[in-house]
Amino acid sequence: MAWTKSQDQDLSTDARGWKKQQLRQYTLRDEQRILKIHRQLDKDSSVYFSGASAILQEYQKLYPGAKSITLRFIGRTLAKHGLSTKPKVRVKGASKYLHYPKALIENLGGSILELDFIGKKFIDNRTEPINFIGFSLTKPRKLKYFQRAQSETAAEAIKHCQRFFDTFEKPEVVKVDNGFAFAGAGPQARTLNSFTLFLLKKKIIPVFTAPRKPWNQASIEGSNSIFSRKFWHHERYTSVEMIDRKLPLFNKSYQQYHGYKSPAQGTRRKTPFVPTVYFIRKVYQDEQSKKAFIEILKEKVILPKSYIGMFVLAQWNLNSDKLTVLYESDQQAIIVKEQNFKLNPRTREIGGSLSFVT
Repeated sequence: MAWTKSQDQDLSTDARGWKKQQLRQYTLRDEQRILKIHRQLDKDSSVYFSGASAILQEYQKLYPGAKSITLRFIGRTLAKHGLSTKPKVRVKGASKYLHYPKALIENLGGSILELDFIGKKFIDNRTEPINFIGFSLTKPRKLKYFQRAQSETAAEAIKHCQRFFDTFEKPEVVKVDNGFAFAGAGPQARTLNSFTLFLLKKKIIPVFTAPRKPWNQASIEGSNSIFSRKFWHHERYTSVEMIDRKLPLFNKSYQQYHGYKSPAQGTRRKTPFVPTVYFIRKVYQDEQSKKAFIEILKEKVILPKSYIGMFVLAQWNLNSDKLTVLYESDQQAIIVKEQNFKLNPRTREIGGSLSFVT
């Protein structure tokens, strides 16, 4: 560029107005306070979080009258002293390119909860695995919560969901994977299991993610990773009793980290509840017939070939016995197909009275 070739340009001068390596907006005291808080949090075995958000919360408690600092400044300070961890590099754009129905899912309700069982854990002198279930509230408040479960079954999922609802809040939408505890209902097609029926009777909309696509549950997958790093590998657990004693402390620390507060009792949903089940699915091609299809509860639904490789959202209205396959384009829903989809009568044997169907 022309300005770099100026004859009177002096590259040895610094005209920024403050010395190099000198803080511009904050003071050295601010930086030292951040480092001190980080050391204290990192040293305390009862504390599970010592990153920028945790430091900011502690800073505001210790220095209520001091000038406010930003998360960005805290992050820069930690990075400057080699105390920060580099975030994972994520490949962006794939979900948008494949038309993952993000906006359609976000609009299903005012509050969304993701949940999943965490991979089995083992401790010394015990051959029986230890099971955990994790909850991640993503909208409109953030909350991560974990409980030890007896097994990865529908009964345990129901029990711990009810405990979560009673302790914190009942969401309008629950996202789960297609594991047997959440979706398994035997070999017959179009059959709902006891867990799904439990949600519907609670007037909660179930959303099943696409099989073999864990990033559909990005929030709970990330939470489970933090659970492993911050809790399970935090110390060596020697008994179930020790786990049960420490886990509530971790949950409390995580709750404080997000600043979660339960909403006012009696909060009502904005739209009337309609018993509906949703399925996120990727469109595949049948090897023999070459037809495009998705699979919903052991039944193939044929779609136009132009959608092969794309994501769709299947909406199953249990009142009208109708399945509507939606395709998201520019955050709008395009109807790909509609067909009758009657609930298998065997569902009544599993769930008893289907009072949610009007």
